[in-house]
Amino acid sequence: MRLKHTVQVQAWLDTSFKRALFKDDLTASTVQTDAWTKQANSVLSVEPGGLESLSFGDVTVVRGLYLEVDGNARVRLNGASDPIQLTKASDVTKAKLFVEAELTQITVENPSGDTAITGVYVLWGDPSA
Repeated sequence: MRLKHTVQVQAWLDTSFKRALFKDDLTASTVQTDAWTKQANSVLSVEPGGLESLSFGDVTVVRGLYLEVDGNARVRLNGASDPIQLTKASDVTKAKLFVEAELTQITVENPSGDTAITGVYVLWGDPSA
């Protein structure tokens, strides 16, 4: 399996993109690896106030995760008691989380009491790692 991702973070002082505060080099931020042999992906829907544990499929040692949801969410990795709060900016449609780490458990909680959140995720790793 080949995994390829590009993360390009840019921060500008102005909206005309003339005064860069931080500008990553696109070529340096692209990673491609053939080291992983398994992946799992799915859609998710979490009811208001609900919690969902993400399925790892047949990936026994997870080494990375990409998650996007259409609303605010609390994500807990590896059974942590303190969540990572995903907060969607008002002018975008998705909140996103990308992490490269060894993961043993991933839960997504919907803090809203009114609206379900939906999203997609992909995780990858190697059962022999």
